[in-house]
Amino acid sequence: MKILEAPFGGDFYRAAVDLRYEILRKPLRLEYTKEQLAEEATDVHVVAVEEGKVIAAILLRKESDKVLKMRQFAVAKDRQGEGIGSEMVTYCEDYALEHGFESIVLHARETAVRFYEQLEYEKVGERFTEVTIPHFKMVKHLID
Repeated sequence: MKILEAPFGGDFYRAAVDLRYEILRKPLRLEYTKEQLAEEATDVHVVAVEEGKVIAAILLRKESDKVLKMRQFAVAKDRQGEGIGSEMVTYCEDYALEHGFESIVLHARETAVRFYEQLEYEKVGERFTEVTIPHFKMVKHLID
């Protein structure tokens, strides 16, 4: 498995959108709009690729000069539980540090909170609804 940045609009990007749809949107009966996808042009698209196939994806969006937001994190259903997600998060944390960010924020589905807590992310604030389901804002400070 190799983790890399996928150019917006390229083959790996399109495969990542398909994976994100299958894992994140389809179960909720939601679609991506053209406008939502167009907004991703300035995001960093991180993918895990094995044998030419995208098996995981994360978007990184600059929130401020010091804060990076992880979004739209998906791992292929048949590959969950193998540690791919943890490797993806580590890659994103390294990327953040290399680019001068001090913390990462994210909106975690309630079902994913434990995963992020194991990676030292902390809940901030109260539960809220996003894309029809419960989420928590979480943060990890990369620099003490």
